[in-house]
Amino acid sequence: MSQSWYVIRTKPLSEHIAQANLSSQGFECFFPQFYDRRKKRVRPLFTCYLFVKFDYWNDFRAVSYTRSVANIVRFRDMPASIDEKLIEELRRRTDKETSLIITFKKGEAVSIVDGPFAGHEAVFHEDTKDLERVVIFLTICERLVQTVIARSDLDKS
Repeated sequence: MSQSWYVIRTKPLSEHIAQANLSSQGFECFFPQFYDRRKKRVRPLFTCYLFVKFDYWNDFRAVSYTRSVANIVRFRDMPASIDEKLIEELRRRTDKETSLIITFKKGEAVSIVDGPFAGHEAVFHEDTKDLERVVIFLTICERLVQTVIARSDLDKS
């Protein structure tokens, strides 16, 4: 079957969650972002929207009922498909560092690569509401301690 890129509307502030859930199902996702110099943080290029490549007729239900997906954008009764060339151009124009957000699963082993705990191993627990920080469990002095650190300080083990 033929796969195309479609526009997906997410629930508010849930782009990362929708992207992680769709990616874990095997769908190719693209969530364009940019670095906002004024606010000094990474922001979505299109708030509440991301692009997903899938076969509409076979994967409609799987995509539509994914956690944090509001709906598949349509014009009249047809889904809004996007040309592959436009996706490639968006990818080319967005900063590669900002478009690649690493997602983690609850209970996954992670490595802390920056900050005061750099070099330590931890266990991912959950994302915070702002999605720029995460909750992890870290062993300190033979005790398991819950702490919040920047997502950018983590990498997969």
